Order: sequence, then C-alpha cells, then structure tokens
Amino acid sequence: MAGISHKLCFYCGLINVNHARVASDLLENDILKRNYDLVCINEPYFYQNTIGGCPKGYLQIAFNLEPRVAIIIKSALTFIKIEVERDMAVLSVIWNDMEYIIVNIYCSPSENLDSQILKLQTICNRFPNHRIIIMGDFNAKSSAWSPRPTGERGKSVLEFVNKMDLFIEKNGDSLATYSCEKGESWIYLTITKNIERNLVDNWCVHSEITGSDHRLITFTLCEKRTNQSKNRLVWKIENMKLLEFKTKISRLVREFKEKSLNQGNLDLMLRYFCEKLYRICGKCIKKKETKKLAQCRMVDG
Repeated sequence: MAGISHKLCFYCGLINVNHARVASDLLENDILKRNYDLVCINEPYFYQNTIGGCPKGYLQIAFNLEPRVAIIIKSALTFIKIEVERDMAVLSVIWNDMEYIIVNIYCSPSENLDSQILKLQTICNRFPNHRIIIMGDFNAKSSAWSPRPTGERGKSVLEFVNKMDLFIEKNGDSLATYSCEKGESWIYLTITKNIERNLVDNWCVHSEITGSDHRLITFTLCEKRTNQSKNRLVWKIENMKLLEFKTKISRLVREFKEKSLNQGNLDLMLRYFCEKLYRICGKCIKKKETKKLAQCRMVDG
C-alpha cells in the first residue's frame, strides 16, 4: 500500500451497525464528514460481496462470506493484512513511522467467549512489543468500565486484560454503547497495549442517531508536538506503599531482563519501561492520596 505523510493525529471510529443498511449509509456520511483514518465495524451490512458504509478513497477489509467484522481504512495508509476471519480482522498499520496492530473482533452473546479471548491472547503473544489496539463488541458487562455489575463474561475479559497487561480506554461519564427500549449497556470496548496514556485522546461515545441500537465511539491517537516545556509529575515517596512498590519494580526489572534489546528497539523499549513504571507509581499510591494523585505536584520542566 502507498505511504502517507506525517501528521499529528490519527482518527479512529468503531460501531456495531447491526447489519442495517440505514446505519451503514449514515456511517459512510460520517466517515467523510469526520475524515476518519480507520473505522472498525461489527455486524456490518453485507450485500453483493461488499460492505456498506465504505466511501470513495477507503478500502474495506472483511471475510468474504457473511462477515461479522469489517475494517474501513484510508487507501493512502500503509498496512498489511495479518488475519481476516469472520469474527476477527487484524491489520498492521504504519502511522508516523510506528507500527500498530489493529484488531477488530466480535463476540456473539450466544457463543462462548473463551475461544475469542484465546485468539486475542495469541495476537498479544505474537506481537509482545508492538502497540496494539483492540476494538470490538464483547457483549460483556463489568463495573470496571460501566455502572453495571460484573458478569461472567466481564470476569473473563478482566482476567485477559490483567494477564496480558492491557489497558481499557474509557470515560467514567460516557453514554452507554448500546441502547434500546429494553435497556442500555456498556459492551463495546477499546483495549490497548504498549501505548502511552497521553497518546490516546478524546475517547467518546456519541449521542447522535446512528440507525442502529449501538452508538458510535471515536478516539484519536495524537502526538502532541510542542516547543513549550512539558509538565512532569514528581511522586512523593512518603505517599507510596513502599513494599508493594518494591515488589512491582522487581517484577518489572525481571521482565525487561528477559527481553531482547538491540539498537533497533532500544528507544521503543525505553518508552515501554517508562510507561509501565508510571502505571506502577499510580497503583502504589496510598489510598487516602489516590484522589489527589499522591499529592504529586506539577513542576515546570
């Protein structure tokens, strides 16, 4: 595929159109209006061997027989198809000289979730040091990403997230991703790995009519390039749970001792190490200080 010039933001969308033509037509207009780079679709409208909602200037990636997932991507982007199945599509996408593994998956509520989780684990193990973004309708409920209690499927997703050291992108005040007369739920997830927290921006569930009982979710990958000095966090040792901090740091050091470092991946591995160190600091704040982020003070760099 042809390359694309550097730009600061990469625009992503995801939605379940529930096989509806009207929803696909609305999505096609929205793709052009918002100028998305990539959109993941669950339960796409599939007619005469083509996916509805794919405008001119974009390519559609989907299984060739009754697909339950599809990816629409700008034709100018550089990408490689890794896997394309009925329920999962995986791409390697290059943006700003970095490789991203994009996974679109659909987990039917009437089918066992374990097999889909196993597929995702295989992808994560295959690309342990890559930036990974997983998007999909998991049909799983959990208080970890919604106001609803955690069900069995939600427990399975959380076990997978914790085991693979992933992060669930969310907004605590977001609208439900699914809404109908019978009720609403938060079942569509965006899960990331090896991606700095400040890179994912403006994750949002939109309120506009989609023609489906699922709402549109969007977010951007943003490289905030600036000549101005950045603020940095300074953590106070007295506000940390030192024993837990020491244990987690030891595990982190052991983990990176086992990794293969070379001149080609050194910069990337250092960024991963710093990101995981930041997470450890956040997890080891004393409870009474959590709300204030360990009373860490902002210091001009």
